[in-house]
Amino acid sequence: MLDEFRANERVVLFDYANTFASFSILHQRQLPPATATQLLVSSSTFATAVHLAAYMGARRIYLVGHDCGTLDGETNFVDYHDEATLAMAWNKTGQNGTSRKEEMTNAYRTWLSGGWERINIENDTIVLKALLRERYGVSVHSISPFINFGLEGHRYRAGRA
Repeated sequence: MLDEFRANERVVLFDYANTFASFSILHQRQLPPATATQLLVSSSTFATAVHLAAYMGARRIYLVGHDCGTLDGETNFVDYHDEATLAMAWNKTGQNGTSRKEEMTNAYRTWLSGGWERINIENDTIVLKALLRERYGVSVHSISPFINFGLEGHRYRAGRA
C-alpha cells in the first residue's frame, strides 16, 4: 500500500523519526532545531500544518477556522461530528447516564478549555505564532466568516476554563 502512495506523484510522504517532544504546556515550547528535518508535533494537527507551511517558505499563513472555543455552544457546526468521528480521537464510553457521543463531545470541550492534560490549544497557538515569526519571518492571521467582530449575532465563548 505504501508503495502505491509513493508511485502517485500527487502524494508526498516524508519519513523521519519523531524524537522531538510534543509542543504544549506539559512539554517544551520551542520548534525543532533549525538544522533538523523535523516538524513540530502537538495535540492538534493544526500546529504541524502551520509549521510545515512556514518550513516550506510561506510568508503569510491565513487560518480559516481553528478550534479554540465554541460558537453558539457548539464546538463545530451542528452535526459536524457523529459518534464514529468523535471515537477516532476520544476513545470514550458513556458514563453517568450520558451518551457516548455526549461523553466524547465533553472530552473535546475539555481539551479546548485546557482541562485535558492541561493542554490549552489557544495559548499554544499564540506561542507558536510568535516562534514562527521569530524563526521564519512568517505572519499568521485568522480569517473570520463574519462581517465584523459582532459575529452577526452569534455568541463566541473562548475555550479557556
